[in-house]
Amino acid sequence: MKGVILISYWVLAILFIGYVALWVGLIEPIMNIGEMIDADTVTATAVGWEIIKIFLREIVTGFVARLVYGIGILLTGTSIYTLRKKRNGKV
Repeated sequence: MKGVILISYWVLAILFIGYVALWVGLIEPIMNIGEMIDADTVTATAVGWEIIKIFLREIVTGFVARLVYGIGILLTGTSIYTLRKKRNGKV
C-alpha cells in the first residue's frame, strides 16, 4: 500500500512541477513579450527582464521540486530507492 501511495504522489508531483516549469517558467514570459510586441512597447530592457525571470523561475522550480521530494519522503517514510531495494530483495 505504501508503494501505491508513493508512486501516485510522485506522478502528481511530476505533473505539478512540469506545469510550473513549462507554464510559469517558459510560456508565460513568452506571452508577455508577445503582448509587448502587440502593444509596440517592447524594449531590450523589457526582454532582458523577461529572460532573467525565466532563469529565476527555473531556480525556484528546482527548489519546489526538492521540497516536494522531501515532503514525499516524510509522508511515506520511504523513498523510491528503498522500494526498489525491497523489491529486489536487498533490504
